[in-house]
Amino acid sequence: MMEDPTQVLFTELPVPLLSTAALLRHHHHTATRFQPYHRLHQPQHFHTAIHELHSLQRTYEEEEQVNELDLGKTHISCLYPEILAIIFSYLDVRDKGRVAQVCSTWRDAAYHKSVWRGVEAKLHLRRANPSLFASLVKRGIKRVQVLSLRRSLRDVIQGIPNLESLNLSGCYNVADVGISHAFVADAPSLTQLNLSLCKQVTDTSLSRIAQYLKNLEVLELGGCCNVTNTGLVLIAWGLKKLKRLNLRSCWHVSDQGIGHLAIGNQSLEYLGLQDCQRLSDEALKHATGLTSLKSINLSFCISITDSGLKHLAKND
Repeated sequence: MMEDPTQVLFTELPVPLLSTAALLRHHHHTATRFQPYHRLHQPQHFHTAIHELHSLQRTYEEEEQVNELDLGKTHISCLYPEILAIIFSYLDVRDKGRVAQVCSTWRDAAYHKSVWRGVEAKLHLRRANPSLFASLVKRGIKRVQVLSLRRSLRDVIQGIPNLESLNLSGCYNVADVGISHAFVADAPSLTQLNLSLCKQVTDTSLSRIAQYLKNLEVLELGGCCNVTNTGLVLIAWGLKKLKRLNLRSCWHVSDQGIGHLAIGNQSLEYLGLQDCQRLSDEALKHATGLTSLKSINLSFCISITDSGLKHLAKND
């Protein structure tokens, strides 16, 4: 039994069907001769009609692509990696990590060091992760805040050799032993160290810091209640480039310690003495020797009087 050609024609039409506008445009370009309707349904013309429809579909799609280019539409996949890196640099830290998981092209662009410039990595160092520090170095990250520490501090120092800023604030388990194991060689790139609330830190740690962190500019010791005047002597003679020193709640620091600090350090611009209960007016007399000092915090220093402030006024 011969198959009805009209049924075959309808079941093999391209999907989606061409629009009327496309058909009219094709008719205008080709200007084919009129053929009776019944001839399209004859077997000898059936395959020719299907071929023309497919050809017309391809022509329509190509024209649409040309129109998109004419309108100036450029897909993000066509951008150079350098342009992608500039775009990714405006994202927050979480989104920077997300775009690196889209595809290999975006991953390479997202790992560009310019994307992570100035970013501080906040880490929970609870278990070994061999690829962690290598990933940070690849991205050019030089600032790290340790939120919790159950591993050796030495892993951080050795894993990121060009570390510029290390924040250990609130890591209560950091002690002299850990700092002694971490700093065993010069670390010239490290300029900021925050040991606030590391209450187990003593003058022994400051001895190691003064020996190997010669370029340190910022040292935060707020809440390190075991630091004494001896520690200030070590800081004064070892950290000649120090510009900011915070001794908040260092209760063992006295007037004599400020005197030692003033003799050995001439670059200090900020001195935080908040809640240092043993300080008196004599400490401010010694502080006049800090010729670069621009700001000093004396909050809750209950033994400081107007007489001590007069020493600072004369120095000004």
